[in-house]
Amino acid sequence: MSANPESRSPVGDDQRRIAIIIPILNEARTLSRTLASIAAQDYPRSLLEVMIVDGGSTDAWRDVVDSVPIPDATITILHNPHRVTPAAVNLALQSTAAPAVLWISGHCALAPDYLSTLAREFIRHDNVAVGGRLLVDGEGTAGIINAMVLRSPIGTGLAPWRWDNRSGWASTVNFALFDRQTLIDIGGLDERLVRNQDNDLIRRLRERGVRFYQVQSTVQYLAPATPAGLWKRAWGNASWTVWSWKLGKPSAQWYHVAPMAALLVGLALVIASFF
Repeated sequence: MSANPESRSPVGDDQRRIAIIIPILNEARTLSRTLASIAAQDYPRSLLEVMIVDGGSTDAWRDVVDSVPIPDATITILHNPHRVTPAAVNLALQSTAAPAVLWISGHCALAPDYLSTLAREFIRHDNVAVGGRLLVDGEGTAGIINAMVLRSPIGTGLAPWRWDNRSGWASTVNFALFDRQTLIDIGGLDERLVRNQDNDLIRRLRERGVRFYQVQSTVQYLAPATPAGLWKRAWGNASWTVWSWKLGKPSAQWYHVAPMAALLVGLALVIASFF
């Protein structure tokens, strides 16, 4: 790769291969949407390896995989005995030879040009991770309400990949294309972090000198379908931010604490209103 695309040599297919890592645990309800979005990519599917890493699901996810073909792509299924996401990603990193990897969830959908847009900037620049914008959608009444919460700065904070429509250098990225060898060299994801392992990864990549580039192409995230699901998500993110500090992994940015700050201010105002 070269920072000057006009002078670089043509990039061969071996260098353009992408492994898409999808850790799952009982996500049959939404997995078909994710796989269908991969099948609809305008990137050559013969250059894709779709790696489904199961953490012991008890639903019908295998039927979903069989029902959504991705022609010409390589499909790899791995078993993750540790069940947590960072262990799934690390397992996939060691199980593929693709030079670039994209780690996504089983409840999101990629825009048709997502891979091609990320790959173009990934090839143009040295030592870079490239991500897109995140959109949030919901199904059913509760899911739509949850999506509205997750689209709010009060509900999710002010990460640039949620609100910035510009393409260019960014402070962080989301659903990004990474150099696989770089991830291996820094030790992969920290398997002690059940949540917020992406924040820790970005911090360590930044310390290594990796730059971050954001594109306008989008990932659509499906919000939890129930109020309990939204609460579980919010509580997990907040509690693991605290545990990250206790483990010596202080990776939260100021925008990560915006939702908690808004909640605390609201509670303080409610309490103050009684006096």
